[in-house]
Amino acid sequence: MSNQARFIVLEGIDGSGITTHSKLLHGWLEKTGQRAVLTKEPSDRPLGVCIRRALGHQLSFDPRTLALLFAADRSDHLHSVIEPALAGGAHVVCDRYYLSSYAYQSLDQDLEWIMQMNRECRRPDVTLLLDVPVSVSLPRIKQRPPTWELIEKGQDGELFEEQDTLARVHANFLKIAECLRAQGETIIMVKGTNDGAPRPIAEVQNEIRNIVQRTVEV
Repeated sequence: MSNQARFIVLEGIDGSGITTHSKLLHGWLEKTGQRAVLTKEPSDRPLGVCIRRALGHQLSFDPRTLALLFAADRSDHLHSVIEPALAGGAHVVCDRYYLSSYAYQSLDQDLEWIMQMNRECRRPDVTLLLDVPVSVSLPRIKQRPPTWELIEKGQDGELFEEQDTLARVHANFLKIAECLRAQGETIIMVKGTNDGAPRPIAEVQNEIRNIVQRTVEV
């Protein structure tokens, strides 16, 4: 693997396993002697915390304002976490990035407008899109224990965590990823299932590591 720091993003619908595989990939990079930073979006920065409260139904924003908050958090995240880590020679593994904004926020906002807000964002060196059908992701989501805030409100899931919504987001991911590939972005799909059944985590992770090894070399 090259010593040059790379920006690696994992994407997919809720319940696709991107958080699990981001953590595993980060751990593997460090075990192989690479310097690596693990981060996520929404970020842990103030705007990201605000977004997470909105996703957990603790705060309420109209969809347009929420899309603006995601873009603002991304700008802050880039300048405060991602760019400094890369400049310091560390690989960055990011759990979600602008492709998630495109797939989710374009459900009720204009995609071109959302893309315009993110046009100055750094492109990932490689985006790994975990392709998992809703029939597999939704049961995983339902198995998660609800937060105390959701229990208090009598709700059992965050925004976007409904079958019809996830199905639309899944379709958006595939369609938009194809458009971004046509514009020169490196987006590689990783199947999370085989004949409708979930693939073992270790098998998917090995594929991810092989892709990263191939794509980050110069």
